[in-house]
Amino acid sequence: MARFSPRLFFCFLLMPAFAAFGSPAASGRQDQNRARLERILAKSGEYCERLKAVALHFVCRESIKETVFELRSFPTLRSSNSGMRIGRDLTTRRQAPHSFVYEYQMIKRDGNPDEQRCLIMEDGRPRDEKNATLKTSRLTSKFLVYGPVGFLSRAWQPHFDYEFLGTERLMGKRAAILRAAPRDTAEENRSAGRLWIDEADGSVLRIEWEPSSILDYTETAATSVGDFKREVVWRTQYGEVKNGIRFPSGQTIREYYRTGAGLKRTRYEADYTYDKFRFFTVETEIIYDPGDSSHE
Repeated sequence: MARFSPRLFFCFLLMPAFAAFGSPAASGRQDQNRARLERILAKSGEYCERLKAVALHFVCRESIKETVFELRSFPTLRSSNSGMRIGRDLTTRRQAPHSFVYEYQMIKRDGNPDEQRCLIMEDGRPRDEKNATLKTSRLTSKFLVYGPVGFLSRAWQPHFDYEFLGTERLMGKRAAILRAAPRDTAEENRSAGRLWIDEADGSVLRIEWEPSSILDYTETAATSVGDFKREVVWRTQYGEVKNGIRFPSGQTIREYYRTGAGLKRTRYEADYTYDKFRFFTVETEIIYDPGDSSHE
C-alpha cells in the first residue's frame, strides 16, 4: 500500500455469434483457463506462505530519482458540433529533479518485520543520516517484499476475485498475468491490480497496482489544476532471488492528468532501483502446516 500526498485500449474483431458464444471450443478454453487459474492460485498461495514464514535479514542499496512537474490550467477554445466553446488545458513545467541513495535494511524475526534506512547520498552529495525517512515528495511505501501476500496469500484469496488475462515472457520466465480485485468482504485490504506470476513456482515477478490501492487517491486533480482526471501507474518488479524468495528490484511511479483533449500531462515521476543486496538470513522460520489454520 502506498500513500500519495495531495487502460488498456481493446480492439475487438467482429466474429459470428456462434464462434464466440456457446461453442464447444470456447467452453473448453474457459474450462482450461479456469483449471489453469486454480493451479496458479494454489502455487502462489504456497509461495506466499513460505514468504510469510521466512526469517529475513538483508541490506541493499535503494536509489531513487524523482521529478515533480508544476501544472497550470488555462482556458482554450475548442470546436464542437454546436460551434466554438471554452475549455481548459494544462501546461507543465519541469522542476529540478532530486535523487536519493539509501542503505535499506530489513529484519524480520518472530513474525515482526522492521525496516530502517540510512541516507548516504542526496542530490549527488554525500550524507550520513541514520534512521532516515524517505524524502520523496509524494510516495511512502513499506515492506515491499510482502507485496504479493496482500493479493495471494491463503488467508486473502477467498476475499478476492481473480481473472486470467494471458501470459508473457518476463525475466526469462513464463508469467501468467492475473487481475485481482477485492470483494466486499476485504474491508481491510482494498488492493487491486495485475500480477505477473511465474507458473513454475508461483512467485510474483511484477505487481502493477491500480489507483484504488493508493491511500487518499481521488479521481480528480487538486483544485489548483482544475477538474482533470488523474491517472497513476505504479509498478513493482521482483527480480532479485534468494533461496526461492523474490525481493524488489525496482519501482516505477508515474502520475498524469488527462486533459479535455485526451492528452496526458505528467505531474510526477519516480524510479526506484534496489541492488547490491547482502543477505544475512533468508531461511524458514516456521514450517507451514496445511492443516494448521493458525497461519491463515
